[in-house]
Amino acid sequence: MKNFFINNINLDSIKLSFKLVKDMPTYNRVKAFWHPIYQKLYPDVPQLDIDPGDQNALVLYRENATDEIRSSFRIALDCDQGLPEERFLAQHLLTRRKQGMKIGEFGRLVNVDSIFGLKECYCSLYQIAKYIGIDTIVIVTSMQYENFYIKKIGAEQLCDDIGTTFGSDHVFGAFAWDLAKTNVDFFKWTGIKSQVNLAGDKL
Repeated sequence: MKNFFINNINLDSIKLSFKLVKDMPTYNRVKAFWHPIYQKLYPDVPQLDIDPGDQNALVLYRENATDEIRSSFRIALDCDQGLPEERFLAQHLLTRRKQGMKIGEFGRLVNVDSIFGLKECYCSLYQIAKYIGIDTIVIVTSMQYENFYIKKIGAEQLCDDIGTTFGSDHVFGAFAWDLAKTNVDFFKWTGIKSQVNLAGDKL
């Protein structure tokens, strides 16, 4: 099957712990990693071999020393078809889209390495987004993480209840992380220098 995700960008220059999925065998490995975890946490999310939300997306993964996948996530780029969670986000992104801001959606986050792995995820997310010229990262997530996104990252809350729980026991909301307004606490947490120049490939 022809690859349908974004696999033609070189991220080597930003020294990430995450790798970009570039072929179907690796894509299938990542899906095998996150499927059982998502099925337990969010049973209403379809467990598809080919996820439509991965179209026009960078799918990333991190391995340990024995090549076991320990974390994965995706960054879906805005396009004519919208974002994977477009039905929950469209009305909240009108102004940013009119302003020509480049938007990416962060999703499908799975991490089994506790706080270390989580920090690596967000560190890589920020650096990749800056590198490919994203202005705003939008996130649909459980409201139990509200303080993290607002206080640690500096994101704006777009909605406190999108109207679905994905089969979990949690209320889900939506947030917009404008990278230019990132909270200084995020840089302290990740160790990233806020003024670092990460400009690279523009997609």
